[in-house]
Amino acid sequence: MFHNETTSSTSDLQSSDDCDEVATWSILPAGTSTYRDLPRAAEAAFDLPLDSDLIYILSRGSNLAGSVAIRDDGATGANVVKINVRIYYTAPDILKMCKLCLLQSERGKNGVGIFTPPRSIPAGYRMFFDVHISLPSAPQSSFVRINSLETHLPNFRHEVGNLSKTIDFGSISLQSSNQPIVVHSLLAQRLNMKTSNGAIQGLFTSLSADLRSSNGPILADVKLSNGGNGASTLDLQTSNAEITAKVSLVSQAQHATGGIFRVAAKTSNGELDVSFPTAPHNSVLHLDTQTSNAPSTVSIHKTFEGEFRLQTSPRKAMVFYDQSATDPTGNRRTRSVNYVQDRRGGVSGKAVWTPRVGAQTLGSIVMKTSNADLQLVL
Repeated sequence: MFHNETTSSTSDLQSSDDCDEVATWSILPAGTSTYRDLPRAAEAAFDLPLDSDLIYILSRGSNLAGSVAIRDDGATGANVVKINVRIYYTAPDILKMCKLCLLQSERGKNGVGIFTPPRSIPAGYRMFFDVHISLPSAPQSSFVRINSLETHLPNFRHEVGNLSKTIDFGSISLQSSNQPIVVHSLLAQRLNMKTSNGAIQGLFTSLSADLRSSNGPILADVKLSNGGNGASTLDLQTSNAEITAKVSLVSQAQHATGGIFRVAAKTSNGELDVSFPTAPHNSVLHLDTQTSNAPSTVSIHKTFEGEFRLQTSPRKAMVFYDQSATDPTGNRRTRSVNYVQDRRGGVSGKAVWTPRVGAQTLGSIVMKTSNADLQLVL
């Protein structure tokens, strides 16, 4: 379920000076905190219009750390998104240093800001924020539409609930650092996940997806959908960690055929394993994978037609295919797979179903690594 989206962003992010409203912290009863070293707790919340062009939350300042959960546990039919922020802290003076602000600098863009002092606060003054973004529950057999949702929360762990069957995002962008992003399921026309020193893990359905980390693995199950208007893209990028991805290619066209898909998966010093369990007939896939000092394996659906190039040194590049594979279109065509190996161990070749119908565009596969084996399964 995809609709035309409204494009918005928070490229010029606000400071506490831009607060339209400052929340009053409500001090919670003793014993509320589950953190032994952070005995005090307080909370505040804002309701943001559901039909906003952009809903966002950001943090600025020092000593910031926390977690954010995104759930569809609001009231059915509600016209607001509730953002609740709970702070766990040590010294009473901390509440005077921390602001929770409503940000509405531009029409249609509604956000919440967590602001702490720009310089380090005194030793012994510690805090931790729990953010809960509560989306309305969807009526049975329908979706709640969110035009755009963004987080800019360094050092915050992100967890997204099972939303793919209830919430329809035009776009969603979750940005953190030094913490993982865990997604149970998510549906968005365009999605962006970015962190560092942490994993990105989850189930994603999108027309365009970009998952980026560093020093953290990417473990993704992606349904990449194509509506016939240009290529659908998937970019997976990290470093010093593995990429394991299962990518199901889906066409929204009549008869669920065709579509152009561009997929890139790049890491370093980490194993790479990408598989394509499903793909439409007559679709075009362009795949580029790259790692170093680690093996790489790609398993392609038998609908693939195009050229492939595998490059590694000084190890082996290997191609495997089923010689008795049946025509996925049911037209009893025969698959032809031919390849040659060069002196440096690289492999180049081509896979097509014959006889070919018309002047259909061919896809391409490029695989690169070093000091490890490459394996392509057709």
